[in-house]
Amino acid sequence: MNAQLGDLELSGEAFPVAEQVFRIPVIGFAAFGASSTGALAFRSSSGAFSRRQLFWFDRAGKQLGTLGPPGEYANPRLSPDGKLVA
Repeated sequence: MNAQLGDLELSGEAFPVAEQVFRIPVIGFAAFGASSTGALAFRSSSGAFSRRQLFWFDRAGKQLGTLGPPGEYANPRLSPDGKLVA
């Protein structure tokens, strides 16, 4: 028998799975995502507004070099040809 949404209930003790997740409470935003496999990715609030360095990586995950100077970057996007970042 498949459980219906109304049939589900919480069980066990609550526990944190991540600390210092970056969030903006006034708009209800938190920088995290979860997959159906249980993997969790999040942005730490520690140093959230510090200067960051962008890097180029190949498809195998090998670092190829840096991209521009360190700065306060948010939501970088690659150009269609993969040569530029905005």
